[in-house]
Amino acid sequence: MAIRRRGKHNRGFGLDRSTLAARFRAVRAHSQALVAPLSPEDQQLQSMPDASPTKWHLAHTTWFFEAVVLGPHAPGFQPFNAAWARLFNSYYESLGPRHPRPQRGLLSRPTLAEVLAWRSALDAAVLAFIDSADADNSPIQCPAAERSDKSNDRTFSNAATSLSGETS
Repeated sequence: MAIRRRGKHNRGFGLDRSTLAARFRAVRAHSQALVAPLSPEDQQLQSMPDASPTKWHLAHTTWFFEAVVLGPHAPGFQPFNAAWARLFNSYYESLGPRHPRPQRGLLSRPTLAEVLAWRSALDAAVLAFIDSADADNSPIQCPAAERSDKSNDRTFSNAATSLSGETS
């Protein structure tokens, strides 16, 4: 059975579960590859008030899948740490309060190791959900999820280049 987009995003485009899982893995792996050259200390830095640290972006995209895909659609799903929602919500006012953008570089906790553990657990939960979800509960109905990760990847790429001293 193909998993199809619905609503205004429906263009007759459908994905089977294996393709959807492969796309999810690829997007998430790309983010990891972009930040791989950076130390935990590099990923904490916030170079200006309008540019969030890469650690924050890794956590934000993880929170996004928790809040927008699994939370509303996966029966019995529980957040990894509910207290982190406030820290990693960027501008989704309907999903709760947010930590101020200019102060994201001041967040020493969770640590990068904790963010990566959360990300790993969330990735496993999303893949299990894709494998078990019926077509009406598919995360593909939330195309913003993939766009969110890809949008943050552009930020990672710019930060990684800046912090590693490479030039484009």
